[in-house]
Amino acid sequence: MSTTSEADVIGGSDPHAARPSGSAPFNPVPRVFDASDTDVKPPVVLKQRLPPWFPPHELLRNRRFTGRVEIVVGIDGRVVSAEILQPSYTIYDDLVLRATRHWLYQPAFKREFPVQFRRVVEYVLSAAPEPSRR
Repeated sequence: MSTTSEADVIGGSDPHAARPSGSAPFNPVPRVFDASDTDVKPPVVLKQRLPPWFPPHELLRNRRFTGRVEIVVGIDGRVVSAEILQPSYTIYDDLVLRATRHWLYQPAFKREFPVQFRRVVEYVLSAAPEPSRR
């Protein structure tokens, strides 16, 4: 024979018990947010250095390369994953992926909780302009 305790009736373990008034509780779900989640404050860049670009061949000095890397910023502000979405120059793309391991952000927040956040970083490779000669 099953008995119901007072705690069960008042809300101790009843999932349908009334919640106190105010904002609904937020239990972060293990998912990755992105810019489409307007209720999430995106991460703030603390350290995001791209490696220097030194074209390996003379012919590449006058070319411009554009690349995009998608990163996921973890709840501790470190990059937990990185993937090249748009390759620029193979050797440089590998350097970018290695550099992301050292990038650091203030994490994204949903309400007062840090959450994982996906963002895309675009980079452009072009030779530095020659110094002007007078």
